[in-house]
Amino acid sequence: MYFICSIVSDLTVCFLLFEKRFRYPFVCFDRGRVRCNRFLFCHESYYIWWTGKHNGILSSGGTCILFSGVSHPDVSDAGGDHLHTGGQYALDSQAEQDQYEGELQCLADRVETPEEKKRLSEAMELSNIREHLKSQDVYIVEVPLRSKNGKYRQKQIRCMYLNQQTGTLLLMLSDVEDIVKEEKEKQEQLEKALKMAEAANEAKTKFLAGMSHEIRTPMNAIIGLNSMIRSSLDDRELVLDYTEKLDSASQYLLALLNDILDMSRIESGSMKLAIRAFEGDKFWDNVNMLAKAQAVMAGVGYSFERRKKISEVYIGDSTRLEQIMVNLINNAVKFTPKGGNVNVSVAEQETDGRVQLTAVVSDNGIGIAKDFLPKVFEIFTQEHEENTRVYGGSGLGLSIARNYARMMDGDITVESAEGKGTVFTVTAKLDFDRRKKARKERTENISFEGKRILLVEDHPLNVIVAKGLLEKKQFEVVTAENGKKAVELVTDAPEYYFDAILMDIRMPVLDGIEAARQIRALDRADVKELPIIAMTANAGDEDRRQTKEAGMNEHLAKPIDPKLLYTTLQKFILP
Repeated sequence: MYFICSIVSDLTVCFLLFEKRFRYPFVCFDRGRVRCNRFLFCHESYYIWWTGKHNGILSSGGTCILFSGVSHPDVSDAGGDHLHTGGQYALDSQAEQDQYEGELQCLADRVETPEEKKRLSEAMELSNIREHLKSQDVYIVEVPLRSKNGKYRQKQIRCMYLNQQTGTLLLMLSDVEDIVKEEKEKQEQLEKALKMAEAANEAKTKFLAGMSHEIRTPMNAIIGLNSMIRSSLDDRELVLDYTEKLDSASQYLLALLNDILDMSRIESGSMKLAIRAFEGDKFWDNVNMLAKAQAVMAGVGYSFERRKKISEVYIGDSTRLEQIMVNLINNAVKFTPKGGNVNVSVAEQETDGRVQLTAVVSDNGIGIAKDFLPKVFEIFTQEHEENTRVYGGSGLGLSIARNYARMMDGDITVESAEGKGTVFTVTAKLDFDRRKKARKERTENISFEGKRILLVEDHPLNVIVAKGLLEKKQFEVVTAENGKKAVELVTDAPEYYFDAILMDIRMPVLDGIEAARQIRALDRADVKELPIIAMTANAGDEDRRQTKEAGMNEHLAKPIDPKLLYTTLQKFILP
């Protein structure tokens, strides 16, 4: 805000140039008003008290006070555009001082205690203000003042020079209650966030301690069983029994690691659904097969009901949907004592051209305590620490399942009572096509005889495993221990010598990403259509994006699922 004054003929004009937020750009007064030597006017929530001599307002050495948000008893409507003036005063310097003290008294009358009144009076003495302004640009006084509703609000008076050369002062009164309140709320939020961070850190510490135990248990079994197999090679039945247990321990370990990786991708926002067509009947048959196996092993009864079928073929992420269902069913089986029952019912309903899936998983197991129910979907949590030791699990499964359901425009809810059982209800939305038949993929009798594949892998054990899987289907396998060797083999080989390349990503000398780029850049016809399939432990969405940009056709995550490996190779190699 700026003050500009000039005298033209018998008319004194005072322009108040406001910031853009003000509706009216200026106001003016005639000489008669100037002679009053005291101006009290307001514009919306701003009140200005000006004292000084009429002949040179800014050079008068008077006092200018700007009150913001303060109702003043002397304000009355003068009839102008939002222009208000006070009474008529002919002031000399003493009267001006008296008037200033009168204005301060108005403020003091709104102070609650005599001590506060005294402090305000002393702080706002003009001599005291000028003394403070010798060493600082702004002198601030804070005081609680009574509002019209009788409540006290924290106010702040900011004192500064409007014109230091003439000694003209500008005093601004503002309400800082909201600022103080906001700062207090921010402090409370910070304290709450700190407590949450500390709780999360504690939960993660407990989680890592539990996971250390959970990972070591199957690892111990794998190492021990491997040793027992080597010492029992002459007993075929015993070896088969050990290998089944070895597979079970391996699958359990893999499930733990997948939970950790999935939760990491979900929290980072990098998890995306893999949308494809799948057969509904086949999907539920597979879910039931896995569920029944778990129930039989636990000595728990199991039933399944599918009340309505909308379509033969659904379109969505069948892998994540299966993960949701298997997680909920396994959870129900895990916490249901022997002789108990787990029931699954599935209903399908067409809504807006999509199928609304509602699956209910109920049990009569140990149930969940009422105070723990709100936390049941939180990460790194189990109702009791001993549950991790007794029942196993990462404490991530339910959180992962709920996140997947919400990614499918659905959700998971829970109802439970201790000692009576638990009911989980999952909803999800899928697309479907009544006319479409899912492609049936058969890999049992498939043969790749006469097909040659380049296996690029630096880890000797992984080479043995992958080569064994490929040779089982009559592939001729050529190996390379790094990306540089792979590029050389393709370059030196005749055109169309290789039918496909299985490429690891992280390798010495030259990684798989750069190797794929260099192969695609070769000046020969076959490399443009040669299938290059990533086979790597780098299974994140960013890794998939990089492999695609490098010119790879597909991305298979380790550990390799043999069936998925064969179906992928079938898609790219066999007609």
